[in-house]
Amino acid sequence: MERLRSMLSRSLHAPVVNFTGLTATYDLELAWTTEGRPLSDDPWPVRLALRDQLGLSLLPKKLAVETMVVDQVDRTPAAN
Repeated sequence: MERLRSMLSRSLHAPVVNFTGLTATYDLELAWTTEGRPLSDDPWPVRLALRDQLGLSLLPKKLAVETMVVDQVDRTPAAN
């Protein structure tokens, strides 16, 4: 499930959190397309594929996300 979570996060350009509680390794096949879909359909067709093919839900939630902020960068090289 971790690999699926990571793939979804990269594909959707958004953090994805696994709340399934599943920790085993699974052999999954997931297929979807955006061709032939009316504009009124879900803007993330992968969400429909997850629901219809794997029985999983991809739901938007507001959660705290760890973030690193860089305030300053010095170009001075460190002494060796």
